[in-house]
Amino acid sequence: IVSTKNGANAGPNVRGFNAPYATALDAAAHRLFVSDTSNNRVLVFNLDASDQLVDRVADAVLGQPNFTSRAASRTATGMSAPRGLAFDPASNRLFVAHTGYHRVMVYDVDVISNGEAAINVLGQTSFTVGNSGLAQNRLNGARGLALTGSTLFVGDTANNRVMVFDVAAITNGENAVHVLGQATFTTTTAAPSQTGLRSPRGVM
Repeated sequence: IVSTKNGANAGPNVRGFNAPYATALDAAAHRLFVSDTSNNRVLVFNLDASDQLVDRVADAVLGQPNFTSRAASRTATGMSAPRGLAFDPASNRLFVAHTGYHRVMVYDVDVISNGEAAINVLGQTSFTVGNSGLAQNRLNGARGLALTGSTLFVGDTANNRVMVFDVAAITNGENAVHVLGQATFTTTTAAPSQTGLRSPRGVM
């Protein structure tokens, strides 16, 4: 059994992970998405008709141009510490929480090409900015994601809140429609109460 972190020494490849965090399943097209956090990428595996792995070799990669690169990049094609994943089967969109750049990137995964560009971004006004923020349209350490219909819940960890976005149609940097864990979009106090949160991570 080999337990060396893939990417820690010789560099990443098509088989291994370095701190995998979350998965998302496309049951219609039979694909598994895995966020490979410390390699700054999401790996895609083809599955058989029973949603079992065909093999242990990744078939596509997002966030990197190939399977042997791992550098973080603040662009439409790059990633930094991807964690939470959510797949929308109605539109073939994959939502990826980039903790390092405080954003959620949206990818059209109807057909995937290695290193393809995201089609939308939440938490930032453009694909080339990545600072944390506290506002109705900003995020700070985004981690967990959950999608229900056209409603996306984002664990905004360092802002001690969960942000709720309407993603039926997305405008880059759009405002959240609701916030949980805070009374307003401009407060970030952690609170051990019925209405408060502290460092929320996973949502489902």
